[in-house]
Amino acid sequence: MLKRMIPLCLAVFLSTAAYADGVAIEYDENIKPGAYKTFSFVDAAKNSLSSSNPALHERTVAKIRVMFIRSGIREVKANPDLHVTYYAAKGEDLSVHISDYGYKYPRHFIRTGNSRSTALEATYEQGAIIMDVWDTKTDEVVWRGVTWKILNSNPEKRGKQLDKAMEAMWRKWEAIKRKRTAGK
Repeated sequence: MLKRMIPLCLAVFLSTAAYADGVAIEYDENIKPGAYKTFSFVDAAKNSLSSSNPALHERTVAKIRVMFIRSGIREVKANPDLHVTYYAAKGEDLSVHISDYGYKYPRHFIRTGNSRSTALEATYEQGAIIMDVWDTKTDEVVWRGVTWKILNSNPEKRGKQLDKAMEAMWRKWEAIKRKRTAGK
């Protein structure tokens, strides 16, 4: 009996720990990891923190840049393989209409996490930060990372929590890429 309980307890613990970091990744199951070499950041000024919290906006953008550069994707001014942006659900739930930004979901998009979504719109709870990455040639989302409750946290701890959540988001994405690369 005990031998059966240990794996069950371990599975429950690990699934709780994976969700406890408050991060989800959504992605196109047909992407080819390693195919993208360059990116460019696009400010979604209407739904970013650029005017409401410039310091946190700069920290978010810097963290995004570091994550991409660290994984070997360099930033360029013109003709990038990828565009990257983020949205912040500041004072209320945020509906992201991706058609407003000129990109779309691919047919084989795997959705996870805590969103209320349709093919063109996703709604995220107040406090969430959503990072979208899309292919510039197809104008389709490659992946989306979501972290919850960052903006609802204590302002003194918000920056550190953002860094921790973005790192968790990136680790999950890197694990997906490794798994997909190994499965070739």
